[in-house]
Amino acid sequence: QRWKRTSDGVKTKKTGGKYVDFPVIVGRNQGISFRQEMETLGNPGRTRIKEVNVPVYFGYVRLRLSGPLFELADEDAESFADAIDQEMEGVKESAQKDEGRIYYGDGTGRLATISVTANSATQSVDSAYWLEIDQEVDVVNASGTAIGTGLTVTAVDDTVTPNTVTLSGSVNATANTHFIVRAGDFTGGVQREPTGLARITDNSVNLHGLNDPVWKAIIAPLNGNISENYMTTVADRMRVKGTKPTAIFTSLGVRRAYANLLVQQRRFNDTVDFAGGFKGLAFNYGSKEIPVMEDPDAPEGRMYMIHEPDMRIYQAKEWSFEDKTGSMFVQVSNTDAFD
Repeated sequence: QRWKRTSDGVKTKKTGGKYVDFPVIVGRNQGISFRQEMETLGNPGRTRIKEVNVPVYFGYVRLRLSGPLFELADEDAESFADAIDQEMEGVKESAQKDEGRIYYGDGTGRLATISVTANSATQSVDSAYWLEIDQEVDVVNASGTAIGTGLTVTAVDDTVTPNTVTLSGSVNATANTHFIVRAGDFTGGVQREPTGLARITDNSVNLHGLNDPVWKAIIAPLNGNISENYMTTVADRMRVKGTKPTAIFTSLGVRRAYANLLVQQRRFNDTVDFAGGFKGLAFNYGSKEIPVMEDPDAPEGRMYMIHEPDMRIYQAKEWSFEDKTGSMFVQVSNTDAFD
């Protein structure tokens, strides 16, 4: 809600598909010189700009309704409307929740990472937060090669450490780099989901194919308790690069640790109201109060310090119904049901 959404710049390829091009400033104009009167000026320079080409990925949510349900439209219109509303609200909520995962994700569709190797239908994972019963999933290695495909989640246990998930079939997870994705979302190691903060802040990859040190995020492993001095150090490093954080997003646990830090320093009295109707703890940097906002979808143990004017959510359009055939309901072949 805080980041700008736009369809400006979303273009359609002649061969199909959509993409976004945008320039990235990676260096200043160095055509600067100082001379005495009448001396020859230094050579001109140009701002160093590189072009980034980003594909637009296509997201789909499907649901199935039985034919007899539609018969209710004539017999009991109110019950029919209630049933349809329940399904449509469920679809909307599912899509919105999954967007939260994608914003913090790495584009692979990763739901959880195997934490203990095992040859079993029950696997230990780093976190079961994004795992739910009835999900159809694949288990893949780091390069996207399938360890198990088209499996269904039958049970999830987040009360044990590590968390566990039970699948409809056994998989042989031989490394803790194997992970669970939505079925088909990372087949062959090809990205199919939008790029989120986990990849944007991964300095081991060339984000959107651009390899330039200015384009790399600032990463600071804490390896200990959070401190305002450490947060200030990261903000200072951002400032040296020519930017400042305007918002900080973090998990519920890190928020608690930061709130406890303020309590210990006897500086935590109340939450602060920020623009856009947000409330949160404040991080004081220079003369600015920067909101520290908790998000249950944020990964555990991480804090993202963001200069929001640099962020864009590019989209061709909002979620909408597919109705190219003249109806948003399409009959399932040889079945009294509609998708």
